[in-house]
Amino acid sequence: MNKITIINDDKVYEKHISDADIMKMDSDIKIYDLNMIKNESRYTISTILVRENSILLAIENIKCIIFPDYVIFFTMFNLPIEKIKKLIFTNKNNVNPYELKILDCLLSYITSFYSDKINTMIPEIINLISISTEHNIKEIVKRQNCLNKFKIKVNELKDILDELIENEEDQQTINNHFKCQDNFKEIEIILETYENYIQDILNNIEGILKEIEINKNLFSIDLAINRNVFAKMNAKISIISLGISSGTFISSIFGMNLKNNYENSNLAFILIIILIILISLITTFLYYIKNKTVFN
Repeated sequence: MNKITIINDDKVYEKHISDADIMKMDSDIKIYDLNMIKNESRYTISTILVRENSILLAIENIKCIIFPDYVIFFTMFNLPIEKIKKLIFTNKNNVNPYELKILDCLLSYITSFYSDKINTMIPEIINLISISTEHNIKEIVKRQNCLNKFKIKVNELKDILDELIENEEDQQTINNHFKCQDNFKEIEIILETYENYIQDILNNIEGILKEIEINKNLFSIDLAINRNVFAKMNAKISIISLGISSGTFISSIFGMNLKNNYENSNLAFILIIILIILISLITTFLYYIKNKTVFN
């Protein structure tokens, strides 16, 4: 049994109803339609299905079936029913037929929800971008991942609206439900209006994603510059160490416990020191000249 909330122009009431009873309300609704609408998996896909006497809608946590005179909301999905009721009854004087009015209200709620979400995320990301630190970059990458997932959801809705705009048969099916037959163009206008809203949201998402990529590239360049500085410093230290070790090779030879006839010479110590210094300087100079391009 499904826990549902039914809303029409006059009242709101809750009840439990089976899938079979729902399918009796519109013989064109199949069990796989209901399963798609009530999908509770983590990766739910946004859907708007046009049937003979109803429109099935599943976007975010709004899962409902719109009939010509009332709408059924499946209320087991953390549905913000109070906000939706307020929106519907606020538009009670809307001259459009009920089915079109409900579709208008729901698309208005969803686009506002998406707009509020992106308007909340953008300032937080800009604050992180303004100060590029290792911690901030990690947070920015997390927000980038959330933005990409959000972009997929918004793109799904845009694709649905584009498909409905291009599909005149679905528009005609919706129009055939209406008590008044002068609303065919109104359907297309509503769909195009919300498609434009969604496109604006996508443009904002694309813009902030580009800023994130630019910031990450600049941070990578800074890291590369710092790595080059340390690499040059290590290369210089290595060359100096090589020069000193070349000189100490001489001292190690004379430091062995072997007689070499220099033990009693007054000049031997001074000459060996001068020799070590010269070899160290020459070795360092030669390696520096050979690798001069590294230090430029």
